[in-house]
Amino acid sequence: MLKLTAETFIDLREEEEELMKQLEAIHNGYVEIGVLGDAGNAKDHEEKDSGVPLWKVASVHEYGSEDGTIPQRSFIGSTMDEQDSKFNDTTNKLLEKITNREMKTKQALGIIGAQIKAEIQKKIRSNIGPPLKQSTIDRKGSSVALIDTSQLVNSIAYRVELENAEGHGQSRVGLEDVDHD
Repeated sequence: MLKLTAETFIDLREEEEELMKQLEAIHNGYVEIGVLGDAGNAKDHEEKDSGVPLWKVASVHEYGSEDGTIPQRSFIGSTMDEQDSKFNDTTNKLLEKITNREMKTKQALGIIGAQIKAEIQKKIRSNIGPPLKQSTIDRKGSSVALIDTSQLVNSIAYRVELENAEGHGQSRVGLEDVDHD
């Protein structure tokens, strides 16, 4: 026999309210991934500040320079395209955990951010073509594209954004697992 009391209804209502909060967070939450605006300036080969924001350097490599002197070596867009089904599988599994109240939205978004960040870093380390010009190889002392001081690969980060009911964001930058080469 099932015995329902006012306490039972209060417990069920509290659980329902918590689930609704998590579903709202899913709707209003997202992850920013890449070289974020607060990554600082790029450094030259002598580790001196170049004065150029690192996100601009990343953008030139991602899309190529306007004048064509630096070719496109996509590491963000290409990773997203190549790993799309893997990221979708992870997202679906995490959504199930959220709806089953096994995980909070912020934690799930952090897991997605960390996974994508790791795959982007792996892509950067894979020596993305086209091959470097001989003059670049001579200057760097290496034929590996996008890796010189390791500043670019180490600047890949993610930020979880959750907007509350008033539209105010809460954020956390996932730098705790940054690789340092």
